[in-house]
Amino acid sequence: VYEDTTKMVSQKPEEKNQLKSARKSFRSRMGLLSSLSLTAQEYKDLVHRREEYMSEALRLKEEMERKEKAEDEEDDDDDEDDDDNENNEEKKQDNGSSKSDKAGEDEKKLEEDAQNGTKENENENNEESSPKQEKDEEGKETETDKKESKKQSKDNESSGEVVATVVDNNDDEEKGEETEDGKIGKETPYDEFCGDLPKAPELIRRCLAVLRTLCLAGPAEPFIYPIDPQTNPGYYEALLKPMCLQEIGNFLQEAGKLYSVDNQDGKDVESEIEDVVAQFGRNVRLIAHNCSAYPSAGASIISSSEEMMRIFERLFLDWVLVPEDLLQPLEFLDDDRCVEHHVTDEDSMVLLCDGCEGNYNMSRLTPPLKQVPKGDWYCPRCLEGRCWESLDPRIGKKVKKPSGKGNVAGVIEKSMFSYSEGTGSKPSLLFLIKYDDGAQEKWTVKDVDDALSASGEVMKPLRCLEAVAESPGYGFGTDYGPRTDLVPAPV
Repeated sequence: VYEDTTKMVSQKPEEKNQLKSARKSFRSRMGLLSSLSLTAQEYKDLVHRREEYMSEALRLKEEMERKEKAEDEEDDDDDEDDDDNENNEEKKQDNGSSKSDKAGEDEKKLEEDAQNGTKENENENNEESSPKQEKDEEGKETETDKKESKKQSKDNESSGEVVATVVDNNDDEEKGEETEDGKIGKETPYDEFCGDLPKAPELIRRCLAVLRTLCLAGPAEPFIYPIDPQTNPGYYEALLKPMCLQEIGNFLQEAGKLYSVDNQDGKDVESEIEDVVAQFGRNVRLIAHNCSAYPSAGASIISSSEEMMRIFERLFLDWVLVPEDLLQPLEFLDDDRCVEHHVTDEDSMVLLCDGCEGNYNMSRLTPPLKQVPKGDWYCPRCLEGRCWESLDPRIGKKVKKPSGKGNVAGVIEKSMFSYSEGTGSKPSLLFLIKYDDGAQEKWTVKDVDDALSASGEVMKPLRCLEAVAESPGYGFGTDYGPRTDLVPAPV
């Protein structure tokens, strides 16, 4: 900018206008200014939406206060019930002691009566002993038969009960699997807006897994629910687009139900689902942008938002956006596991990265660590920098110039963010092609895939192109994606 300014001072007016137009055309190729500009109608719509957001925040505040009050009343009732139970137990103990004394006296009387009965039986006539003995033997046999039959019926009943219980348990388990078929993730206090939807598309389920993990992270706590308009009115005066994690979760829940398996009816909704994924990333980043735009946010809130974004960018890239062959299965999307999960992780020492807050097994690092390092520790991914450019399978492939431009071979050297100006333009990627003769060109994703297909190497279509292009990645040295210092705010 300084060089351009000095040139403009020394140049003629015609040359100054040409330089201005050149700088303007270069800046417009990023398309960021048009994305931040608003028409009068768009501004009115945003103001109306902000008012609805504020009213919803007040309603949520009242609801949470009612719940807290009800919980406090339940705790008081439980304390009173505990006191009553203690008093009842003391009374029962007193009554039990008196009853035990009375029962002891009754037992003594029964023992005396039994001794007198045995003496009378001994004085009976010996002649009657043989028939009585026969009767006793018959009685014993019948009693034995009764015991055996009773035992057998009892065993049958008990075995029948066990089988029935097992069948019932199996039925319950099967019913449980039907009601929660394929549900992933642990139960959280935030499942109302970010719980898993088994029938939702996989991409949306992955986004919900990212959101659940983010809500459980400590730095995200201030951003889960809407800011209270009564205690922080300046927040809504300074921002046009307030955002919180609950609002993002409701957005994903609605999209997941809209594009669920039951509602697709054979329609191709892949592009709509990818739009949802891209909007999910924008909404989470908007929270951090709002913290930067709000003057009274405070250093601690801004620091928490930055830490939350480091966690989010790692989860979003590794769980949603990476190439399909690098994606973890849905059931493995658990941030308590190591980033590169292995069965030996459960019995090994695990380190927490101070950059992305990912878990790493010390014994499986290269080289392995034998003891916990002192001070801050950063994982290999953060040290190298991890973004789409480092993961794209197209990078490093050889291509040839299109027909009519000569038979010169080249290599796909890197990818870069692109956002062309104009109506209907969207964020995308461009690939830098470096030819053997030293020339360079920039190709679109379609140009690269067509050239690779012509050479016999078919690439899988790039999923979620907009979300991939806007993802900055995480770690040190990553200069990828759009500018993050431009924040929409009223002027």
